[in-house]
Amino acid sequence: MIALKRNDTLYQQIATYFETEIREGRLRPGVKLPPTTELSRQFGVNPDTIQQSLRILMKQGLISRAPKRGTFVREAYHGNTVGIVFGKEIFKDNNLAFFPVFLSELIQYAESRGWKTKIFMTVREGQADTALYELRKAVDSGELGGVIDFCSSFAAKDYLENVCPIAHANAVVHDHLQLLSLGLEYLLERGYSNIRIYANSGSKTVYTQTKPELDELIASYQKKYHLPPESIGYYVMRPLQLYGYVKFKQEWQRGVRPRAVLLCNDCIFRGVWYAAMELGIRVPEELAVITHMNRGREPLTHLPLTTLEVAPFDFARETFDDLEARIRGTKRLPRKVTAVIREGKTC
Repeated sequence: MIALKRNDTLYQQIATYFETEIREGRLRPGVKLPPTTELSRQFGVNPDTIQQSLRILMKQGLISRAPKRGTFVREAYHGNTVGIVFGKEIFKDNNLAFFPVFLSELIQYAESRGWKTKIFMTVREGQADTALYELRKAVDSGELGGVIDFCSSFAAKDYLENVCPIAHANAVVHDHLQLLSLGLEYLLERGYSNIRIYANSGSKTVYTQTKPELDELIASYQKKYHLPPESIGYYVMRPLQLYGYVKFKQEWQRGVRPRAVLLCNDCIFRGVWYAAMELGIRVPEELAVITHMNRGREPLTHLPLTTLEVAPFDFARETFDDLEARIRGTKRLPRKVTAVIREGKTC
């Protein structure tokens, strides 16, 4: 039996074990791994834990799984085509306006790296999804070396996470804590207190995973600037302008009136901005505003925005570099995209 540390995540330890064996050449391309039941016995874990480990290795492009044949260490891929899978709604939903720009940057960057791309545009559940059929066919034929996925259907995500035998990657995210730190420092340095942070639910998982770091970050700023605990509040909501509009308007009308808001999504910003204008709130005299914004996006405002700006190209580069490393079997730690301050007149 292969010993595992009981205080660490078991499936990640098993995945790391096989990754090391493959990268150091002890498991050669084409080698068939033992069945799940045998691996379960060797590691002393249940089959579900083994399945989780194999999914990680498959996503990294280190193994492939063939129905009724088994699991194999992947041969090197020598083609030059990657698939890009996304949901059709990115062209229709204003709240997803970032993604058409991301798609364009992704295709251009892939081409600059010598890769061809093939598009698979999925549809919402309940509709016939020919894109998923075409994706499966392209994977099974060996046409694709890897797949990038964002905003796709649940069926497509399930296929990529649990069945697809080739390397795949998801769109990278920005560094949530870095963005918050940069925004808070900017506001506090200018004397603002009673700050409210509105984050999108896309960051909710990040918030859950990094809550200790977030709490420590906020506490450190409160200590540094001698602020009471209630001086900085953090709220999570869906990334739709309606939610920003309703939340801000309700709070303002019942007397919860922050001196500054830090908005971690451009859609939430639009909702808050509409509510502030409707309530006749003067910016920045009564309310300072600093918001996340994607470079090149300029919403209609009467004042130049102070923004935490991120570049869609950075997302495209990091996402594709992550996939390319998985296709080539090289080790690379994914890097989150960081923001920079662009000064305006809203705070």
